[in-house]
Amino acid sequence: MALAAADIPALITAEDAIIYNTLAASMFIFWEHCITFNEEVDLIWRAKKWGTVNTLFVVMRYMAFSIRIVELVFYTNVFGLIRPSTSQCIAWLRFEAASGYILFFCVEVVLMMRVFAFYGRNRLLLVTLLALFACESAARITILGITMPNIVIVPNPLPPHLHAGACLIVSVPSIFSNYWVPGLIFESILFLLVVYQFIQTKRHAEIGSPHVLIVFVRDGAWAFSLIFAFLLWSALSYELTPVKGDVALTWVFSVLGFCGPRLILNLRSAGVDSVQTIDEDPELEFQREDETGTSGTGYTTASESKYHQHHSLP
Repeated sequence: MALAAADIPALITAEDAIIYNTLAASMFIFWEHCITFNEEVDLIWRAKKWGTVNTLFVVMRYMAFSIRIVELVFYTNVFGLIRPSTSQCIAWLRFEAASGYILFFCVEVVLMMRVFAFYGRNRLLLVTLLALFACESAARITILGITMPNIVIVPNPLPPHLHAGACLIVSVPSIFSNYWVPGLIFESILFLLVVYQFIQTKRHAEIGSPHVLIVFVRDGAWAFSLIFAFLLWSALSYELTPVKGDVALTWVFSVLGFCGPRLILNLRSAGVDSVQTIDEDPELEFQREDETGTSGTGYTTASESKYHQHHSLP
């Protein structure tokens, strides 16, 4: 790729933006790993039973970690270790696309499982969600399939002493900005389902909301807000320039790698590790209250239901 002298300052500025944001997003994930590692060991690796939730946690946690490592070493070339060929840059691009898809897929599965548990494991709702999820996944795969062959990525033409990234994305098809749109729609549906069920629970319950329910809805709210905001940022950024899109995308991966595992750890640390749900995973399950002397239709965890059996409502 020929580089005119007049283009060098703008390219250096763009590369600095990508590198600094990649460093910041990476440090965010590494710090998150450090401060939650004890919880991970206690609540995931030492869990009595290993199930779907544990597997999803490990995939999300270490897929995000691997993306950050590869981007630091390869894409930003922050350590100055390599000068890749065009084929190696394309290989990195394919790795990022595949690993990012898997990470987003796992986060959405966790969100679906939470909604499924919140609605008392309603099978009709599950089938509906799976159908919507299949449509969303098919749309994203289609957009990715159209986009990937047409992304132009080359070895960075800047001299090594400028410490620029190893690869440079020259152009991205405009359709790629729509990649996150199906996810935005699907996650909005999941969030609205949680909000609706929470309102119904508060309306009919004769007791205060259990702590686990508060944690469940609180975490769902901030996770949805973060993911929605960063997906929207990424979608809009790719409408502008590939550089702005890359800056947004590197934060999307870190946000997904933060939200997914955190949703699991927070529920486990809230004391629901003894409650069983899909595939007998220690995850949240809500049960209808239907006890003698009560008329509430609120939701409790299994352990809290045992408490109410011995403490009648006033």
